[in-house]
Amino acid sequence: MMEYIKVNYQKTMDDKKGKQHQYFAQLMKVIDNQALYPPESVIEHGKFQQDVGDKANQLYQKYWQLLKANQ
Repeated sequence: MMEYIKVNYQKTMDDKKGKQHQYFAQLMKVIDNQALYPPESVIEHGKFQQDVGDKANQLYQKYWQLLKANQ
């Protein structure tokens, strides 16, 4: 996907100037930001949080309310 955007960006840059150029330049800064779009090799080694489910959420809410009430 990123390669597709970069190729189309270059085509657009060759055809257009001015505000569109500025917009696409800013877009490329975002796309190239590895904090926002990490490479696949980084994603493969990542850990992801999963939903704990309704039962656990209800239990959490119950004890959160008790904790807040005792302040």
